[in-house]
Amino acid sequence: MYFLRDKKGITLVELMITITIVGIIGLGVGTLFTKGMQLWQMNKAKAEIERDVRTALDLIIQNIRQAEDSTIVIDRYDANQPPYSRITFTSVKGGTISYYQKGTELFQNTAAGDYRLMENLRNVTFTYEDTELPDEGEVSVINCSVCAETHVWAARTKVFQLNAEKIRVMNN
Repeated sequence: MYFLRDKKGITLVELMITITIVGIIGLGVGTLFTKGMQLWQMNKAKAEIERDVRTALDLIIQNIRQAEDSTIVIDRYDANQPPYSRITFTSVKGGTISYYQKGTELFQNTAAGDYRLMENLRNVTFTYEDTELPDEGEVSVINCSVCAETHVWAARTKVFQLNAEKIRVMNN
């Protein structure tokens, strides 16, 4: 038995077991890395959409609150756009402001020209309703809904963010 202790090296069985274990660990690490990257891409896309939608909605809300109630018109930019995807009004300062969807982009139009507020827009919808509160009489409310999407990762997963706001027009 003394001659077996002097041999150095590994057997073929030991080598195959080692390669199998390293392969399984490598596969697990690769899968974990891939899933982690997909999650990171998804969260990044969601954060960007939420930022863009919130920024656009803040500007829209601010200006609609300062609109002259009798000048609000809701329609669409052209026949290729969704219904109720454009709102035009005159502000208390006298300037005409318009927000509209054109393709997958949301624009603001003022006397200074067109300004793109966001891209990756799926649709924007403005609806106009009159409500009556007991002590205040007739109150104008605009409902604004924005839905955006983007593609992430190779599986073309889409991230949607929907925001709906009720905006009370202060100048009726």
